Amino acid sequence: MIKFIIYVFWWMLFWSCAHDQEEIEQSVNHDSVVLISRYAPGPYNHYLSEDTVGQINLNKTGPYAPISSPRFTYLDDRQVVRDWVPEIDFVDTIAIRCVDQYLEVKVDNYFTLMPTTFLFKAGDTVVIDYPGKLPSVKILNRAIEDVALNYNNYRLSRLFNNSLSTHRKVRLGVLLDHDLSYDETVIKYYKKSLDAITEENHWLDSLVSEGLISEDDFRYRIDNLNELRKQHLKNRMIKKYVEDQEQESLERHLPVIDTFEFSKVDSLMKFAFFRNRLDRISQYNLPLIFNFNGNAGSAFIDARIRFDSICMDSRFTQAARDFLLVGAYQQILANFPIEDRNIYWSRMNNMIHDRELLRDLENKYNLDFGDSNKLVLTSLSADSLTFQDLLQKYRGQWLYIDFWGSWCQPCLRQIPSSRKLYRELQENNIEFIFLALNDKRDQWLHVIASDSLNFGRHYLVENSSTSTVLETLSISTLPHYLVYNPDGQLIDSNAPRPDAGAKSKLEEYMRHQ
Repeated sequence: MIKFIIYVFWWMLFWSCAHDQEEIEQSVNHDSVVLISRYAPGPYNHYLSEDTVGQINLNKTGPYAPISSPRFTYLDDRQVVRDWVPEIDFVDTIAIRCVDQYLEVKVDNYFTLMPTTFLFKAGDTVVIDYPGKLPSVKILNRAIEDVALNYNNYRLSRLFNNSLSTHRKVRLGVLLDHDLSYDETVIKYYKKSLDAITEENHWLDSLVSEGLISEDDFRYRIDNLNELRKQHLKNRMIKKYVEDQEQESLERHLPVIDTFEFSKVDSLMKFAFFRNRLDRISQYNLPLIFNFNGNAGSAFIDARIRFDSICMDSRFTQAARDFLLVGAYQQILANFPIEDRNIYWSRMNNMIHDRELLRDLENKYNLDFGDSNKLVLTSLSADSLTFQDLLQKYRGQWLYIDFWGSWCQPCLRQIPSSRKLYRELQENNIEFIFLALNDKRDQWLHVIASDSLNFGRHYLVENSSTSTVLETLSISTLPHYLVYNPDGQLIDSNAPRPDAGAKSKLEEYMRHQ
């Protein structure tokens, strides 16, 4: 009877997944790991005023972070980083081929700089639930201590009371400690992060001595901690502070275990902390560029030099080089002109052997440089048009065009003022146009709904990475506002924000038309 119940339970799990019979049969292969996600949460806004994992926000005021639905990242059997986004509020499944001792699956965790990671073995069938909106897993086919399997969740609870970790507060502390400057909060929470690392090391020692985690798992977690410390040292203020305070005396009580060996690159590539380490090494200590190309407040290295250096670096295997070149090219997409993006896309096609990887990049960023002279848009109803089509469509009206992003905090802070401005000017023959840049459709739609952006006209820019129209219009920072008159002429290429004089400026333009 018990065997029969177990048999029925397994088949109910598999049949509840929204996939066909062939995929279900594939899921029982012994060289695969089967992930079964149950009712993944959708995107939501986390307000810092209610800083608890999974907290239902009652007081929606102050700074907040838009949290995306869970995205699981892993390295496939072809050494390519892949993402799986399970269907929201449904049961979804995927079978991932596992050809090594472990398959690491990673999901970003907003509450801590260290991502949530899980280690699985070939043949594992894994059920993923989301208490507190964070993934928690169970392996159905073998016994393993829960603290080893869901280490990151225990870590967040034990060390940080299910709230923002001190590691995350290194960057966000200025939003919490209003009496301190940004520099002061960075150093304050960096010091606290060192104490947290010391405490975590002691805890890991106790876990391995009690047999709750294996020696392999212990070393894996220590490596993750070492990588976290090195991430902090990338901050220029922390780097200077450590140099001034003699790092050895501050950190001599912390163990330094570094397993980096270039001869083992391919075998270690499966671990996210190691890929982060490769990424850091391939920055080549290049100096930061500040405010390049109008990106006020941004700082980044010259990814074109980084790209060329990776190509010439003989230490990297082909798999490592492909991984690093993708990262360098994404930096080029983010910070350099269309001409450079086009040139280095051609070099990508010559340097990377994995054509499927190139196709993934092409699809993700819509890298069609043949359409660069257009700005391609999609409406809420999925209709396609160009920016010129849009100008023609609303010709005869004033246009206040808002280039924004659902991921952009300064943009989101303008929404209440935009709504107020819309109400005050709606009788003045004016259309409010919202054009979302570098956005994902599901996140874009969610923010429009959750932030009550139910006014104006909304479009998603489909070719943000390749359109020269954005360069012609000098759209380099967000939010950015344009004003067109009823004749379709651009009369203000850098119009005031809704909360900074937009009303009086628009009324002035209308009076003199």
